[in-house]
Amino acid sequence: MRRLIMGCGLAAAPAASAAVDDPWLRVAAGAGYACFVDGDDTRYHGVGYGVDALYGVNSAFVIRGGYLLGDHRTKGASFQVHTLTVAPRYQLDVLAFVPWVELAPALFLADGADGRPDATLSVALGFGIDWLIDEHWSLTPYLDLHQVGGVDRTPGYLVAGVRFGWRWTLGDPFAP
Repeated sequence: MRRLIMGCGLAAAPAASAAVDDPWLRVAAGAGYACFVDGDDTRYHGVGYGVDALYGVNSAFVIRGGYLLGDHRTKGASFQVHTLTVAPRYQLDVLAFVPWVELAPALFLADGADGRPDATLSVALGFGIDWLIDEHWSLTPYLDLHQVGGVDRTPGYLVAGVRFGWRWTLGDPFAP
């Protein structure tokens, strides 16, 4: 019976964990649902596409740089939203599923006749869970909430999507 329990426990063990203190780098691309709410409380639904570069300082802290293109074509309006973000992230990295949270300023640019505001800053709050498929590949469902300057509605911009990423460990540059 003990062997059966131990065997089941080993089978349920995570396939990968990134809980190492060596720095790492990940590139990711993703897509998802995007919604912009203007000052008149009108919602503009669309699709968001993004790319990210992440640098893992250690197993708990990550710095993420990202670009997102939101394409909105609803209610007679057609415009695009571009966001650039540099975000510090805290993550709980002990298993194959790594929950994280980040809070960062973002540059928010809208183009097209109906894309208001044209250029402003936003504050982005992000949540997600990295699923470390193996030591290199990851799949990340995420939610980003932006409080956009000039828009009284919270969140002014919302993105819910999935990122697919490739990660490699850089190693300790000071190791002998």
